[in-house]
Amino acid sequence: MVRKAINTFTHTWFSGECHKALCVTFQIVCIVSLSACVGPPDLMARDEVACLGHRGDTRVALENSLSSFLAAYNNGADGTEFDVTFTKDRVPLVMHNETLDVVSESKPGMVCPLQAAIGTLELAQIRSQCRLINGEEIPILEDVLSLFSQTDFRLLIELKGHPDKQTFELIERYYSGKMGRIVVIISDKVTFANYSRLRDLVTTKAIVNQENYSHGLYDIFDGIDTQRISDADIRRLQLEDKIISMYHIDTAEALRHAFAMRVNMITSDDVGLCLEVKNEA
Repeated sequence: MVRKAINTFTHTWFSGECHKALCVTFQIVCIVSLSACVGPPDLMARDEVACLGHRGDTRVALENSLSSFLAAYNNGADGTEFDVTFTKDRVPLVMHNETLDVVSESKPGMVCPLQAAIGTLELAQIRSQCRLINGEEIPILEDVLSLFSQTDFRLLIELKGHPDKQTFELIERYYSGKMGRIVVIISDKVTFANYSRLRDLVTTKAIVNQENYSHGLYDIFDGIDTQRISDADIRRLQLEDKIISMYHIDTAEALRHAFAMRVNMITSDDVGLCLEVKNEA
């Protein structure tokens, strides 16, 4: 895989108001394009199986944090999977659960509504009262898009709840001309219904989760996200030019089989092992 040359610099990510002991410093990548680079990688390409970190590289950083995504990037992953849910004011927030409590805490002197449904909270309230337990700001989708849109790092975004046309317009604004680097997962029936209405209005590739695939509802989608799938189904979907994404593939044996079947992408909690097996293949 051709990586772009990078320079690194230090960026301070403020947790709300900058409190001198609370400013979290971590590495942000500055991308320098090389004219000699080949075209952008494509998550649909059959000639390369992409190793994606599950919510970043959680071996070394907190899940769904910018530092976790940067760790995956800097450790050589082809991309990362992450989760997005929506605030009351329709901002896509990077968070797996419907509440903040698992990975978040109150900022000093504030009371974060950790048990409240994210859909009942506005972003301003979250940003003023809450932070991740590693001290970082809770990221929004645009933070991740702006960080990686000029790199070859690929993004697999699991959308939950109520994505609207503005969600896809945001993605397409950052990834115009590079849509092969980004795919969304439709993970529940509400999201499924919303995307179905928008399908003809967006260019973002979307794959359907295993439950909807099992019910035969994948026809309007570009592929499948699954933990278990037969070799026969993989071959059939490949003949239909569908994207095949596999998740929780964490053992060397399972990884070797996925590489042998030439699925498009593998999401793993051990992205380092995935890369080792990839180098063997």
